Amino acid sequence: MLTVNTSRSSRSCDATSRRSFLRVGSLGLAGLSLPHLLALRAHARNRDFMTDKSVVFVYLAGGPSQIETFDPKMTAPSEVRSVTGEVRTCLPGVTFGGTFPRLAAMADRLLVVRSFMHSNTGHDGGTKLFGIDSRGTALSPAYARLLGQINSKTGMLSSTFVSPRSAGFTPDQMRQYMPFFYKGISPTGSLPATFAPFHPTAGARKTRKSETGLLADMNLNMSLPKLEDRKALLKKLDRIKLGVDQANDRGEAWSEYQLQAFDVLQRGVSDAFDLSKEDPRTIARYDTSHYKTPAHLVKRQKNGKMSAQSQTAIGKQMLLARRLCEAGCRFITVGMNDWDHHGNENSYPIADGMQVMGGALDHAVSAFLEDIEQRGLSDKILLVMTGEMGRTPRLSTVKSTGSIGRNHWGRLGALALAGGGLDTGRVIGRSDKHAGEPATEPVTPANLVSTISHTLFDMGQLRLETGLPKELVSAVSAAKPINELS
Repeated sequence: MLTVNTSRSSRSCDATSRRSFLRVGSLGLAGLSLPHLLALRAHARNRDFMTDKSVVFVYLAGGPSQIETFDPKMTAPSEVRSVTGEVRTCLPGVTFGGTFPRLAAMADRLLVVRSFMHSNTGHDGGTKLFGIDSRGTALSPAYARLLGQINSKTGMLSSTFVSPRSAGFTPDQMRQYMPFFYKGISPTGSLPATFAPFHPTAGARKTRKSETGLLADMNLNMSLPKLEDRKALLKKLDRIKLGVDQANDRGEAWSEYQLQAFDVLQRGVSDAFDLSKEDPRTIARYDTSHYKTPAHLVKRQKNGKMSAQSQTAIGKQMLLARRLCEAGCRFITVGMNDWDHHGNENSYPIADGMQVMGGALDHAVSAFLEDIEQRGLSDKILLVMTGEMGRTPRLSTVKSTGSIGRNHWGRLGALALAGGGLDTGRVIGRSDKHAGEPATEPVTPANLVSTISHTLFDMGQLRLETGLPKELVSAVSAAKPINELS
C-alpha cells in the first residue's frame, strides 16, 4: 500500500499526530501496485450485483459471554445467572445483561439471536465462524474479492480492519495488541494476499504484511510541502512510472491511471481516517477513554494483557467505522479484545470484565446507532456484534486468584445485529434453561454469512455473475439468512 511519509509532525487536540493521519489516509488508497489498483477500480464499475450498503462487523476477541450480554437467565441458579444482573429493555419481557443500559433502551433497533451456535472453543479468530469455504477464506477477503478491492465511485478500499491502534492509539497506549485473537479474520485461502483486509495502523512495520497477517504498507516518501504541491506529486508519480515501465509492459496505460491516481489522492479519501476533521462534540459523544482497568487487576497481572486498554479505544473505532462507511468502505471489521474472562492472572474476572468491556461497548455502539440514525444511514449500514466463542454456563473459581470467571464454550454464543434494513426489535431463538445450548433451531455461521451477503449483494444477480470464484459465491449464498431475513 502507498504511504506518504511526511517530514514534519503536528498534534491535534487528542494527541494524534497529523503525520500519522496523512500516512493512514494515503494507506487507504491501495492494497497493491498503483496501476493494478486502478485496473481493479475500473473493473469494479461493472459490478451491478452490489447494493449500496455497508457492514460493520464488531469482533469481540476473546469470546463474550452470552449470559452477561443478551441472555441474562436471572431465574437460573446463582452459579449460572448473570453476575451483572439484568436491565429491562424497551421490548416487553426482554432483558439484557446489567452493563448494557443504553443498548437496552434502544433494543427496538436490535435483532438479538439467543440460539447462535458455531462449535468453536479456541482462540483461533473463530475459524469455524470466519472460514467460509474449504480453503479457509475469511469473511473480509472473501467479500473484498466479490465486491472488488476498490469502491469505484470514491476510491476507498472495500475492506478495512479497524483495530485500537487504527484509532490513533500508540504502542505505549496499546501495550498488548494480542494479534493472535485476530488471525482468523484475515486468511485469504486461495485468494492473493492483496485481498486481506487493509489495516490502517499507525506505526506499523514497513513490511508487506503486518504482525496480524493483514496488509501493511509500501512507501512513497514525500515531505508535507511536496505533498501539498500538485506538480511535485505528479513528478513523484512519474518516477514510479519509470520503474513500472522497466519492470513490465503496463506503461502504455499509465498516463490514464496516473491521472486517476492523482484524482483519488486529491478527492479527500484520506479524510475518512482523520478524526481531527470530526466535530469535537461528536468525538466526545463516542469517547470511552474513561473505562479503565481497575488498579487492583493491573497490579495482579503477569504479562500485561489487561493493560491493553482496548475499551478506551472502542469509541473512536466505532466513529472511524462510521466515517469509513460514509466514504464508501463496504466491509469494516472493528476489533475489540479482552473478552476472555477467565479470572486468571492475565484476564478479567467476569464481573470486572463486563463492567469495563461491556460498559465501553454499550457506550460506543449506542453512540454509533444514534449517530447513523440521525444521519439517515440506519438502513444503509448493517451492524454485527459477535465473538469467536461463548462462555461456559456455569461460573468457576480460579484457585490462583480466587476470582470468578467463565471458560470457553462452543455450544452457544452472543450475537446481535442492527440496521441494514433488517426487521429489528425482536429476539430470535431461545437457549435452554442454563444458556448452554439452543432450545430452538440453531442459527449457524452460514446463516449469519448469508444475512451479511443479502445486505451487500443482490443475491440473484450475484449467482448469475461470471468471472467470480464459484466456491466463494456458493459459500456466501448457500444458506438462508437468519430467520429467513432478506
